[in-house]
Amino acid sequence: MLIKVIVENQTVLPALRAVHGLSLYIEAGGHKILFDVGPDDSILHNAPIMGVDLSAVDMLLLSHAHFDHTGALGLFLEQNKKAPVYGAKKIIGQYYAESENSLEYIGLPEELKNNDRLLLIEKYQKICEGLELFCLDMTPGRYPTQANNALRELCEDRYMPDRFMHEQSLLVAEGDRRFLFTGCAHGGICNIIQKAEVLSDGYVDWVIGGFHLHNPQSGTMEDENLIRTIADELADRPTRYLTCHCTGYGAYQVLKEVLGDNIEYISAGYTTILSLQPS
Repeated sequence: MLIKVIVENQTVLPALRAVHGLSLYIEAGGHKILFDVGPDDSILHNAPIMGVDLSAVDMLLLSHAHFDHTGALGLFLEQNKKAPVYGAKKIIGQYYAESENSLEYIGLPEELKNNDRLLLIEKYQKICEGLELFCLDMTPGRYPTQANNALRELCEDRYMPDRFMHEQSLLVAEGDRRFLFTGCAHGGICNIIQKAEVLSDGYVDWVIGGFHLHNPQSGTMEDENLIRTIADELADRPTRYLTCHCTGYGAYQVLKEVLGDNIEYISAGYTTILSLQPS
């Protein structure tokens, strides 16, 4: 499996733009997959430098509605005329961030909600052999969610705490290996991993993406005790982790203390090939 980080908060290559958002390019099972598109035209700037032809992408998967993952959707659709776009059914809802007693819309661009290339899934869909998309249930998971206090959804004329029914994750199977991709893990990274383990009938080998341990509204990381609790839960698995974006670098350093070589922070410009063979 080939993974290239096209958009992320930081960059390891000076030629690339660093912007708060996420876009991953994945080659797996003969497919060219884009996982999120970032917030703006940074994807158009960064992709060619990374050797990624956006017009050749086979499918686009949107992890959730928030603009730092979907803002460049219109630009992608202009560049790529064929790829279906998969999103959770609730991605077309109304989502906001609260800041200083005001609400800012942070959802999918309104003009794209009825685009005929947007394919909506309910809770689970097997796209093809080796590629599965899934959402968490509405009921609270076993493990706590993180840094979500300022996030809202408009429901029957009321701004309610976001339930993240618009969030989905990608599970990839190659040979005997299982790879889990998350956008922000708003529903709780441990809850999402647990659901992936049920679908996989065992541990996943790699988890790649954001763990949402940093609050961009306040600029602070989650309580360190909570982060260490999550780290202990992650460490209790034979899984390895590549994290980024909303995990936050401060929280990552706490995770690193517990997980050691089993976790790495990935930024724009990062490229890796993950082996299909057991480590």
